[in-house]
Amino acid sequence: MKKLKRKIFREFYQPSKVLLGVLPDPDGDSFNIITLCFTTTCSYKPAMLAISIEDRNYSYKLAVVASEMVLAVPGESLAEETMSCGFFSGRDVDKFSQCGFTKEVMPNVSIPGICEAIANIEIKIVNRVVTGDHITLFGEVVGYHLNESNIERNLLAIGPNILGYELLVKKGMHRLGVIAGGKKNYSDFFDNSFINGDV
Repeated sequence: MKKLKRKIFREFYQPSKVLLGVLPDPDGDSFNIITLCFTTTCSYKPAMLAISIEDRNYSYKLAVVASEMVLAVPGESLAEETMSCGFFSGRDVDKFSQCGFTKEVMPNVSIPGICEAIANIEIKIVNRVVTGDHITLFGEVVGYHLNESNIERNLLAIGPNILGYELLVKKGMHRLGVIAGGKKNYSDFFDNSFINGDV
């Protein structure tokens, strides 16, 4: 097998699912949104997710002290906004305002969700570990909430090989897209599932 450097290996390790993390700012009555690709399910019972944030990000200092957060699932209509949340710093901009997001009150945490997202996941942070140049948060899911009016294809971090994907936005080495084709079939599947009570 051929030995590769990490950045080259990433080309063979795509796509990655994309989430938007909403964290509270302890220095004020505000919230920051960070685009996340380092995310994974880490337990079924209880339902838990893990996310990692790099130490050069403004959200790192927020993650160090946060006790709860929201993970929003962005769809294709939020491609530009999702890219912006990863490029601009919460030190300089209010990302809710910049992206035109509407804050959605969540029933189980004090952090708002993103109304325009496909779904919002409420998280209580139960552990955190410094993992090299990242901090990894382990959170218990305390609520899943679906936006039934916005069923669309999930955003993915893709590339540079975009075969099989529809590229929606690119900045530098970063690309966001969706699985190509089947947009109507995708929506129809969920419409039929709701009608039949399968979801």
